[in-house]
Amino acid sequence: MPPSASRRKDARGPSGQRCAGRRRERSRTGKGVAPLRPGGVFVAPGGVAEGHEQIATFYSSWFDGFPDVSATLWRKITTASVTGLEWTLTGTHLGPFLIPGGEVLEPTGRRVVVRGCSTADLDGGLIVSHHIYFDQLQVFASLGLRLIPENAF
Repeated sequence: MPPSASRRKDARGPSGQRCAGRRRERSRTGKGVAPLRPGGVFVAPGGVAEGHEQIATFYSSWFDGFPDVSATLWRKITTASVTGLEWTLTGTHLGPFLIPGGEVLEPTGRRVVVRGCSTADLDGGLIVSHHIYFDQLQVFASLGLRLIPENAF
């Protein structure tokens, strides 16, 4: 069952958690990706990143493109070695955003809401691998991008 409208409106998940502000600023500098184990791996639609610098580059693309981005945590499942999260990202495309193929999409002013989930494998309290799953088509359609050129047929 989808979260209630009141939960969406106040932008908090069932546990009252919200990801924004200070966490976002730390991630822009590459420090917010801790506690990543050295050599840790990040997997997302579009590619794989290894280590703090590459992972921070991925996050920077999102934070630069959507400076008002916020994440609402809806569900968290934790075991001794794996954490799973279900979340919604919301933001306005106000800055340059790197898209697949290496192109940069200039600001469109469009609002994007995307649901996703992620898993993190842990070892000694450090993230060994972090996988994010979200619908790229939902993001690109929200930005007004076409997957097939108008004159393709």
